[in-house]
This record gives sequence, C-alpha cells and structure tokens, in this order.
Amino acid sequence: MHPLIHLLWGILRNFEVVVHIGKIIQDLVSKSDYSAQEVADYMTMSKSNLFSIYTRAEIDNYKLGKFSELLGVNLFEYSIEKDVLKKILNKEFSELEEQIIELQSMLATKEKEVKDKDEIIAVLKKVVSLHEESKLKK
Repeated sequence: MHPLIHLLWGILRNFEVVVHIGKIIQDLVSKSDYSAQEVADYMTMSKSNLFSIYTRAEIDNYKLGKFSELLGVNLFEYSIEKDVLKKILNKEFSELEEQIIELQSMLATKEKEVKDKDEIIAVLKKVVSLHEESKLKK
C-alpha cells in the first residue's frame, strides 16, 4: 500500500470522530520541548492568540504550515476533508482489489500449468521406465 494511503487510512480509522485541529496542536505543543511563549514567538503572535488557536476546529493553511514546520508533524493530514480522504481511499482500494483479482487469476493459471507439466513429467517417466524394462527383457 502506498505510504500516503496508509497514513490516510490511519487517520480514518475512527471515521466518526470529529478532528479538532486546535486540540491536536495544543497536544503536540504540550508534548514538545517548546514553551507557549516560544511557539507564539515562532508563529509571530501573542500567547493569547496561540491559546485562542487551541480552541479552534479549523485554522488557515499558512498557520497550519508554520505549526507543521515547528512541530515536525504534517498537520495538513488532519485538516483534509473526510469525504475527500474517503474518495481517495475508495479509489485506491478499488485499484488494489482489481490488481489482486488479476494476480489471483494469473496464479491460478500458473498453478494449472505447473500441474499439467507435473502430469506430463510423470507420464514421460513411466514411458521411459517401460522402455527400459522392455530393453532389459530383450
């Protein structure tokens, strides 16, 4: 599976859970070595604006990119619309399912060919054996 699809599928495991990007950023900041003031300075905002972001379900892409850069996490993966992700995953899974079906068919064909060849080899061994027996009797 493509790494991006694997990542997106991880996000969608609990599909009914509403993603709150502010809460995610708050959790990541609290787990980081950065103080709130350092994060606010990096983001060129006040601490009160930073705390305001923690309460938002959505933030603009520029800020999301800056937070991603600072925290070393791609926060865009959390902000993509679920329907878009679902469509991407459904398409990818459909393509993979088609490939699996095709490969299963090819495998069945090859297994049949191997079985046929094994039968031919067994018959030829029997013919050789009978031929050698008839030579020995003469």
